[in-house]
Amino acid sequence: MERKAGKTGLRKSMRNLVDTLVDVDKVEKKDGEFADAYTFYVERQIRESKGARLIRLQEVGIGHAESLFLEKVWWPIFGHFEYLHAEYEVRDFEDGYRFIDFAYIRGRYKIGFEVDPYGTHARDISRWDYDNQLERGNHLLIDDWLITRYSLNHVTNKSRRCQQFVLHLFGHWFGAFSDDDTEELNMREREIVKLFKGTN
Repeated sequence: MERKAGKTGLRKSMRNLVDTLVDVDKVEKKDGEFADAYTFYVERQIRESKGARLIRLQEVGIGHAESLFLEKVWWPIFGHFEYLHAEYEVRDFEDGYRFIDFAYIRGRYKIGFEVDPYGTHARDISRWDYDNQLERGNHLLIDDWLITRYSLNHVTNKSRRCQQFVLHLFGHWFGAFSDDDTEELNMREREIVKLFKGTN
């Protein structure tokens, strides 16, 4: 009995946490199906996180720029968030923590999606922060990550161009391998690969 009450209390506190991290007013204005999937996605990311990643998700949540990327770029293409991890934690060479906005991890593939507002990633950064950003990118490359970057302006005002890039990326990335390598893709994802390859 106590165990059941504990689980209910945990669910309730998890829901309260998600409600504070998800701007309910913004989400309700979005497509209903997306809003439900988005809320479930945020809940799952928190539930499956631990350590520094959990702390980051609890303190910051999924930011405005990242939320827009999901709504305007990712969701219209795939219609789901499978294999996509928000605020994915990686260790750097100094045993510090770094976070990738979204990490798509599937089999041997590791693709990072970064959404960069101009102010926090260009205009308002110090020389040290600038150096740190470049060093971070180089270390991720050495660790076999493919990192793609999108400006908040592009996500907001040129979301179709961002979608096209993601489609080309997936077609190129998965299309470069044999059909055996794409077997685990769902039908929609296989169609993207076929379009890129130019086959029917």
